[in-house]
Amino acid sequence: MISGGLAACAGVTEVAGTKEYLTLDISPGFGYTGIAVAMLAGLNLCVIVAALFIAGIYNGADSMSRAMDVSNYIADVITAASLLMVMLAVMLTRMRIRFTA
Repeated sequence: MISGGLAACAGVTEVAGTKEYLTLDISPGFGYTGIAVAMLAGLNLCVIVAALFIAGIYNGADSMSRAMDVSNYIADVITAASLLMVMLAVMLTRMRIRFTA
């Protein structure tokens, strides 16, 4: 509740202070990035490593977009693929599914 209240205070100051009106493009989607970081970290102390990983992906995609005319959406694809791999690994370890040759 405390973090939600602080986020609401930050949003109110953003809308009331700088813009003075509410627009559709006020949020660049950092909330979804935060969810991806928390999922990659497993709600653990590895959140700093996961945040640096996601930041590297997004900054690298921006650099690739400028240098080689590659779409920025490649970062979303890489983030989604890494999330799916982490979720698959968690599922396989919790269900104790083992592949034997």
